[in-house]
Amino acid sequence: MNIRIHADSLTVYPHHQTDLAKLILKRTKKYYAISRFYLMTFMQAQHATSSVRHFITQEENNNRPHD
Repeated sequence: MNIRIHADSLTVYPHHQTDLAKLILKRTKKYYAISRFYLMTFMQAQHATSSVRHFITQEENNNRPHD
């Protein structure tokens, strides 16, 4: 499963950019498509900012099937 991340919400430190580049499967003008598995690994390594974490949580909730 891939997660779309709005490009403006993604903030990475320069020395983490190569790590992030490996995670990016596709980029449109506004969104990155990133494998959920690698994204979780990336976030656990604390390379992602808290705003990105929050955004991902929101996306996860929005993408869940509603009962």
